[in-house]
Order: sequence, then structure tokens, then C-alpha cells
Amino acid sequence: MSEGDAASKAKMLKKAKEAMADKKPQGIEHKIAGKKDEEITLTQADLPAHPVLHLQGNEGCSITIGEGVSVIKIMIESCKHCKIMIPATAHITTSVVEIWRCDGLEVDAALEIGTLQLDMCPKLEVQFAKVEQLGQMVQAGVGELRLTFVDQPGHNTVTGTAALRAGVCPHLAEGDVTTQFTTRYIAIEDGGEKQLLTEEVLRLANDFPTTAREKAEHDKNIKQKQKALEEIAGSYLSGVKAVPETTQKALKTELAKAAKAVSTDLGAEATVDARAEYRRQLGNEQFKIGEYQQAAVHYTEAIQMKGDIPAVWCNRAMCWLKLANADKALADADECIKLDPAYTKGYFRRGVALYELARYREACESYGKVLKQDPANDQAKASLRLAERKLASEP
Repeated sequence: MSEGDAASKAKMLKKAKEAMADKKPQGIEHKIAGKKDEEITLTQADLPAHPVLHLQGNEGCSITIGEGVSVIKIMIESCKHCKIMIPATAHITTSVVEIWRCDGLEVDAALEIGTLQLDMCPKLEVQFAKVEQLGQMVQAGVGELRLTFVDQPGHNTVTGTAALRAGVCPHLAEGDVTTQFTTRYIAIEDGGEKQLLTEEVLRLANDFPTTAREKAEHDKNIKQKQKALEEIAGSYLSGVKAVPETTQKALKTELAKAAKAVSTDLGAEATVDARAEYRRQLGNEQFKIGEYQQAAVHYTEAIQMKGDIPAVWCNRAMCWLKLANADKALADADECIKLDPAYTKGYFRRGVALYELARYREACESYGKVLKQDPANDQAKASLRLAERKLASEP
């Protein structure tokens, strides 16, 4: 091998290693699963760096997040009759706790939780030390939820499907697990007294989540702005004989924008395409700041709305790679390629997933397909060399 070839190969290997390093997760999942009737106290020493705590399939357990423990996020899945205790000295970086498919679960939180997401749970109990520690609770498909506050028991409430149907949402169907409701401790009017308020989540035309109360206020503001603009324009035009043509055009443009805002935002139903695109964009934004799990959630929502967009499957595959879940990444990359056999990034994601699964021969084939479509792709060239090197070293 010539010195030039050796230098070229070394350069390619360096690029490949840098590319693979970029796929490693910034948040590392730490799973506690399948435990029964155990008392568990987690310390920081028990956890990896940047831990995403995932409690899955536990039963009859008491799990305490230790004093001073810091995690990125807490996910609780399919746990039964467990009690989870989160002390005031713990820290949740994203301030997000997600709970789904749990029954008989008790959560005792002594710290602020910005977003508490509850999905498809027959029965839950959640207690906060202070009512102010509840940022926003979003529920869908929850049978019965007891929400209590140590400092202000007068705000204790029982919510869930039956209570919601009897109150804020009479049209809620039995078995509905998609309609969302938000509960917040807020003042409805400026300077007013705060109260615990539960509202149905609605969607504007761009799928932006809101409530009927907030939407009515939003609509009112738009109408007021349009009326004020019309009055200003009318007064201006009537008071001056010779209005410059550029000024007339500017006023007409502003009026057109206001009218469009009203017609677009007032009561418009979101199309499936618009909602899916909005979720995709949310996923992109979360991915940019390193929130790969949350990005995957948004991409999943986009896929559920419209599952024929190759880019979304490809993006979610990248999230799974960041979260060290190569199996899921491979499945999503395969679906991406199935939808669009010419989607180059899909083959690259597939190659990375196969490499992580130590399936080097197949990884080489995927990288080869990338290069067939994009011969100048240096990242694919470097990754192919690395995979070939691993394949050659196998017995």
C-alpha cells in the first residue's frame, strides 16, 4: 500500500468514527423492568451519565428517586400497584414525566413538574407537595385520576373519563383514548384568583394545541386588531386627499393579512397534512436541542396522522440511533425505503443501524446502495470502509 493510499484510508476511517460518534445518544436510557414487590431507592451512582429513567412492567414496587438525583426525564410504562416517590431535591432536566398503560399507580412528587403526560391508565393517584408545582397535566384515556395537593387540599380533585364526561366534555365517548385534556393551576383573568382548571385540548388550523377558552380570546383579539386597523386606515384615507400609492398598497396589504388571519384561525379545522407537518416540525426542533426521545414522540404522532412520508420515518430512525435503539432504527429505515426506494438517507440510516447490530455484511450492502445513488457521498464512503474493516476481522 502506498503512503497516499494509507493516508487516504486513515482519513476515511477518521471520518467514519466521527460519523458513528455522532449517532451515540446524549440521553442514555436506564430501565428498571420486571420487578415485583421490591423496595428500590435510586442513587446517582446507580445511573449512567445523562439518564432517561424508564420504569417498565413493575408490580407492587416502591421506587424512590434518591436525594439529589438528576435525570433528563422520567417515563413510567405498564406498571401496576407501584408507588413512585420524587423528592424536592431531585432534578428532572426537561421537567417532563410521562406515564402510560399503568394501573393502581401512585406518584408522590415534591418538586415542580412542567409537563405530566398521562395516557391510557385505568386508575392513578398523583400527589404534589404544593399546587404551584403542577405546570401542566395532559391526560388522554385515563379512567380515574385522584389529584391531590398537600399544601392546599381544597384543590384536590377526581378526574378521568367519567368526571370529564359529566363536566367539561359531555360528548366524550367510552373508550376514547385520543381526546386530550389539560389541567393547570391558573388565573383566567389578569389579576384574578388562581384555580385548578381542566379544559379539552383543541387544535387550530396549524395543529397548534389550545383550549376553547384560549381560542375564543385569540379570536376576539384578531377581530379587534382587524377592526382597529380598518378604522385607522379609513380615518387616514378620508382625511388626506392625495395618499401616496405606496402607502395605499401597504395599508391594503395589512388589511388583507388581518382578514386572512381571521378566516384561517377562526374555527378552521386542521387538515391531516397540516397536522402531520406541524408534528414533524416539532420533532425537528426537539432534535436540534438534543431532546431525541421527545422528537421521536412528535415523529410518531406525525406517522400516526400520515404514515406515507419517508422523511418522517427516516428522522425517527435517527432518533432511535441517538437513543441507542438500533432495532427500532432498522425497522423505521426499512419502512422509509419501502415508501421511497430512492431515498438515499434511508439506506444510510439502515447501514448505521446494521453496523450497530454487528451485521456488517448487510451494513456494507446498504452503504453500497447509498453510493450507487450518490457516488460523491464521503460519509457513506467512510462508513463503508469501516464496516468492511469490521467484516474482514470476523472469524
